[in-house]
Amino acid sequence: MRMAKKRSRDNTQTAEQENGKQKQGERCEAGSRRKDMASIARRRAAHFANFNADDDTSENNVHVGSDQARTLGPWSSAMELVNAREKAQHDRQAKLHGIKGATEEEHLEDEAEWQPRRDPSLGPHPQETVRSLFDTCLDVLTTYVDCVESLWGIPDVIKVRLATSVCSRRKMSPEVVRLFTVGSPTEMQLPDCTQLDSVVLREIVQQVATERLQRLELGFCGRGFGDEAAALMAAGGPLRGLEVLALEGAYRLSDAGLEKALSATPSLTWLAVPQSSRLTGALLEKLPSLVPGLVHLNLADCRGIGADSLVAVLPRMSALTTLKLDFIPEVDDAVLVAVGSLKELRELSIRCCQTVTDAGLTALAATRGPALEMLRLDECGGNVTDRGVEALASQCRALRVFSARRCTRLGDKALAELLRAGTVQHLTLSGVTGVGPAVAGALASCCHHTLEHLDVSFCRKLPDRCLGPVLDRCSRLRRLVIFGCSQLSPRSLYGHFNSQLVIDGVHTKIGLDRLAASAAKRGRPVTAADALPPALAKGSNEL
Repeated sequence: MRMAKKRSRDNTQTAEQENGKQKQGERCEAGSRRKDMASIARRRAAHFANFNADDDTSENNVHVGSDQARTLGPWSSAMELVNAREKAQHDRQAKLHGIKGATEEEHLEDEAEWQPRRDPSLGPHPQETVRSLFDTCLDVLTTYVDCVESLWGIPDVIKVRLATSVCSRRKMSPEVVRLFTVGSPTEMQLPDCTQLDSVVLREIVQQVATERLQRLELGFCGRGFGDEAAALMAAGGPLRGLEVLALEGAYRLSDAGLEKALSATPSLTWLAVPQSSRLTGALLEKLPSLVPGLVHLNLADCRGIGADSLVAVLPRMSALTTLKLDFIPEVDDAVLVAVGSLKELRELSIRCCQTVTDAGLTALAATRGPALEMLRLDECGGNVTDRGVEALASQCRALRVFSARRCTRLGDKALAELLRAGTVQHLTLSGVTGVGPAVAGALASCCHHTLEHLDVSFCRKLPDRCLGPVLDRCSRLRRLVIFGCSQLSPRSLYGHFNSQLVIDGVHTKIGLDRLAASAAKRGRPVTAADALPPALAKGSNEL
């Protein structure tokens, strides 16, 4: 009994001691929190307490009761947010147009530099609508080509144009194609062979493969043109007159089949086999001996051909003047160095070769720059920058065609320096976001006698005030492509006197405004048929 009471007394004392320690810890923790809060309060007070000297007349502290004191409260905070949003939007617009930080007076001076010589409200220039008699006859023949029994006596030049027109309407059937194979033609051009199977194509090749044949071009011929058709070309003996051979999309053609065909064409100067996926470097190594006089070579999208084969073979093809290596992933700077050894090269296309860098372009410019007339760098990735373009600008003084679609790292000043040579006729800068006033100024001042085609789609930093002088001064400009350029207005697009200019991709708002104005004059609302071209509008009315 006594032991139990003693044990209970000890437990009570132990519990009291533990409770005392816990309360003491809570008091310490509360004291620590108070110290932390006091420290935070001091730091905040130091932030708001700004001391001004007595002789300082400026009122920087807005919390001491000055005239510029910030009014606290939800309404003032909301107004500040609205004003900040408007300012941020204005800054974004200024940055988009490349005029950030410019004053209003500078804007007015820039716009006053060029004034439209034609009333923009008149809309686009009227285009010539009267077709030539030849085009009308060609259209009639194409429409009723199924009823034609023979083309005997028609020159091959007209047959070629008729075949192109028939293929564009997808009417080149096995029955129709036989009209163009009679009489041993000198030229055979079929841009679309998708409706012709292997049996029909073998028959065509066997009929046209004569000594009179000078040009054979078959587009989209992968379905019917294979090794058998290539063997039939060589079966009838050497084609001594054949100079141009183009087989587009011949994915069934192998190295052996093309080698047989080339062995029968000793005079071949033009070879185009794009999208022939079965061709390899083994055939490329034999090309210098099979066709020693080859001037034009198109290997676009032949992905079986590697960079090592190109580096080894290209220096041996000394007569090449035109080379296309588009869509070959392995084309790199080493290939461009090998291309530089071609002393007659004037035209080069390396579209979508994303391993090409500034170093390769610099090497190419140093070797072939003065003679280079055409260069296509479309979608070469982020490795092509201003450094490579500056190297081209310093050496390439004879460029007639330059294309750098979607080379997003190119800047305005570097491109303008390239254009100052004043030789560019065909310029494509679609998707190059750096294009701006410098490029427009170089075109208007240096290329006004040469420029014929201009594509600046999605170049939204090109101001409306800078495009007007280009359209007004470039008298030879015949086509302008401006898809995605919402910043352009009728003031620059229609305020010039170049009546022969055709504009593609005019902003939708401009067309709708013109339709609305014309509909208002007629006293009726705009309909969907008004937005269609005349031919489509007529068809919709008939339906």
